Amino acid sequence: MYSTGIPLLSTIRNLLIVFMIETTHLFAPLDRKLIDLLKTLSRDDWNKNMITKLWTVKDVAAHLLDGNLRMLSVARDGHRLPAEKAISSYNDVVSYINPGSSLPKD
Repeated sequence: MYSTGIPLLSTIRNLLIVFMIETTHLFAPLDRKLIDLLKTLSRDDWNKNMITKLWTVKDVAAHLLDGNLRMLSVARDGHRLPAEKAISSYNDVVSYINPGSSLPKD
């Protein structure tokens, strides 16, 4: 047994590196399948609400596209935006993504 948590943390970090699963090769085929699916949608489909009722199909598609473009901008171009406000909880994330909404307090 370890007398302090520091060697244990190092061991855990090393195990995580060993057990990382390479998934980057899956993104291009997944994007192609998503684009193929989106091409089949009617105008009405694009405006349908998702399960949460806060987002439409178009909102989710735009969110996914934004994520891809943002990653390209950061990785390729080194573009960084300062945080608009501190996000320190899940409720902060929900409020940031869906302005004016929040999760109920426990």
